[in-house]
Amino acid sequence: DYYVGDNDTVSKVHAYITSDAKGYFLVDNSSRNHTFLNGKIIEPVKQMILNHKAKIKLAKEEFTFYLY
Repeated sequence: DYYVGDNDTVSKVHAYITSDAKGYFLVDNSSRNHTFLNGKIIEPVKQMILNHKAKIKLAKEEFTFYLY
Protein backbone atom coordinates (compact mmCIF):
# COMPACT_ATOMS: atom_id res chain seq x y z
CA ASP A 1 0.00 0.00 0.00
CA TYR A 2 1.09 3.53 -0.74
CA TYR A 3 -0.68 6.64 0.53
CA VAL A 4 -0.55 10.02 -1.24
CA GLY A 5 -1.59 12.76 1.17
CA ASP A 6 -2.21 16.46 0.59
CA ASN A 7 -3.20 15.95 -3.04
CA ASP A 8 -6.91 16.05 -3.84
CA THR A 9 -6.31 14.97 -7.47
CA VAL A 10 -5.46 11.42 -6.34
CA SER A 11 -8.44 9.27 -5.39
CA LYS A 12 -8.52 7.24 -2.18
CA VAL A 13 -8.13 4.04 -4.25
CA HIS A 14 -6.92 5.63 -7.50
CA ALA A 15 -5.16 2.57 -8.91
CA TYR A 16 -3.62 -0.67 -7.76
CA ILE A 17 -0.90 -3.13 -8.65
CA THR A 18 -1.60 -6.85 -8.90
CA SER A 19 0.63 -9.80 -9.67
CA ASP A 20 0.40 -13.36 -10.90
CA ALA A 21 2.74 -15.89 -12.50
CA LYS A 22 2.95 -13.71 -15.64
CA GLY A 23 4.16 -10.59 -13.83
CA TYR A 24 2.97 -7.33 -12.28
CA PHE A 25 0.07 -5.25 -13.57
CA LEU A 26 -1.19 -1.71 -13.07
CA VAL A 27 -4.96 -1.18 -12.96
CA ASP A 28 -6.76 2.18 -12.93
CA ASN A 29 -9.70 1.98 -10.52
CA SER A 30 -11.99 4.21 -12.66
CA SER A 31 -10.26 7.26 -11.22
CA ARG A 32 -11.51 10.75 -11.98
CA ASN A 33 -8.07 12.16 -12.89
CA HIS A 34 -6.72 9.12 -14.74
CA THR A 35 -3.70 6.89 -14.44
CA PHE A 36 -0.82 7.01 -16.90
CA LEU A 37 1.74 4.35 -17.75
CA ASN A 38 4.88 5.50 -19.55
CA GLY A 39 3.17 8.74 -20.54
CA LYS A 40 -0.01 7.15 -21.92
CA ILE A 41 -3.41 7.14 -20.26
CA ILE A 42 -4.67 3.67 -19.39
CA GLU A 43 -8.24 2.45 -19.65
CA PRO A 44 -10.13 1.94 -16.37
CA VAL A 45 -10.04 -1.61 -14.97
CA LYS A 46 -7.75 -2.91 -17.71
CA GLN A 47 -4.62 -4.73 -16.52
CA MET A 48 -1.47 -3.19 -17.97
CA ILE A 49 1.82 -5.07 -17.65
CA LEU A 50 4.48 -3.34 -15.56
CA ASN A 51 8.08 -3.61 -16.70
CA HIS A 52 11.22 -2.60 -14.82
CA LYS A 53 11.50 1.21 -14.55
CA ALA A 54 7.94 1.79 -15.79
CA LYS A 55 6.75 5.36 -15.20
CA ILE A 56 3.44 5.58 -13.33
CA LYS A 57 1.53 8.81 -12.96
CA LEU A 58 -1.57 9.14 -10.76
CA ALA A 59 -3.10 12.53 -11.63
CA LYS A 60 -0.08 14.79 -10.84
CA GLU A 61 1.97 12.32 -8.76
CA GLU A 62 4.77 10.44 -10.55
CA PHE A 63 6.46 7.16 -9.58
CA THR A 64 8.93 4.69 -11.05
CA PHE A 65 8.26 0.96 -10.74
CA TYR A 66 11.35 -1.13 -10.03
CA LEU A 67 11.45 -4.91 -10.44
CA TYR A 68 14.16 -6.66 -8.47
